[in-house]
Amino acid sequence: MNKYGPIILIEDDIDDQELMKELFEELKLENEVIIFESGVEAIQYLLQPAIKPFVIISDINMPGLDGYGLREQILKDEALSKKCIPFLFCTTGATAAVVEEAYARSVQGIFQKPVTYDAWKEIILSIVEYWSKAISPNSH
Repeated sequence: MNKYGPIILIEDDIDDQELMKELFEELKLENEVIIFESGVEAIQYLLQPAIKPFVIISDINMPGLDGYGLREQILKDEALSKKCIPFLFCTTGATAAVVEEAYARSVQGIFQKPVTYDAWKEIILSIVEYWSKAISPNSH
């Protein structure tokens, strides 16, 4: 985990992408925010050795490589796994089965997509504040 690295968002819904762009602009965080529409695009980016993200926030249900598949690829790739990137899901359908499936893939959190802008803002601020204080194996 690189506390100064980019925040990676993987979201295929255009409206959610726009909301997140607006939200991050308002928050004026130091981290660059990079949005991908698919897990395939995100994994191609993440596989670059010089890329050291702060955190990944991914939708689960996406065409092609979904959030679960993306998480599995990160865990299976030794170089990506060693980057110790916190991986979180944000989904509209956080049923008990979805939450269990997410944690079976060793995610560090799953959040129900909120309805209001202020609720989104609260979740994003909580995520950034928490992970900016956390210590990871590669921070030593």
